[in-house]
Amino acid sequence: MVLLSIGLTAGLLVVGTCGAVAVARARGGNSRSWGPRSASLMEKIMAGIFVFVTGAMLPGLYVLAGVVSGPPPRWLPFVTAALLLAGCLLIGRLVTRIRWALWSDELLTQFIGEAMPVVVTAQRRAGDHGAKRVEKMRVALREGRGRDALRDAVEVRALVESAGLPEHAAWTEVSGQILYWQESHLPARSSRARSLLRTKGTLAG
Repeated sequence: MVLLSIGLTAGLLVVGTCGAVAVARARGGNSRSWGPRSASLMEKIMAGIFVFVTGAMLPGLYVLAGVVSGPPPRWLPFVTAALLLAGCLLIGRLVTRIRWALWSDELLTQFIGEAMPVVVTAQRRAGDHGAKRVEKMRVALREGRGRDALRDAVEVRALVESAGLPEHAAWTEVSGQILYWQESHLPARSSRARSLLRTKGTLAG
């Protein structure tokens, strides 16, 4: 009975996770599709209490539904309540990450699409290096993968800056925007990894 109750609760969480992910991807990253505001701290506390109480009631509901037989152990409601609460917190975190990723892709696709002519011009003035990166940027923009386009833009910027071209107002503005987008939209771990790789390359040279 204990394993069956826990298994049923875990199954409900799996179904809930799949449904939440599907809804998150369908709504996209546009904040207007997610309601006018975020929940307050009190609302979050009340929701947590509701989820915990619901989880504590699940073993009894399984018995009433005839899915399991016999009275549940006294400690089982606390286990299912904790499991449901932890699962809902993980679902909320997952949905937030998906929502942020979609919003980031939408935003960066728009911004980099507008800056693309300047990036292409600067890359051509710097030489043949970076042409493949520019083509990858175009593909990423067509597919709406703004963060991937930004990663390629960062590499193109590095090539342009290393070429030591004369000062150009349009490129200076776009270069600063690429740095800003890199810091605010790309994972810090990836940025640190790139910095370490560049440092190792400099030392090796």
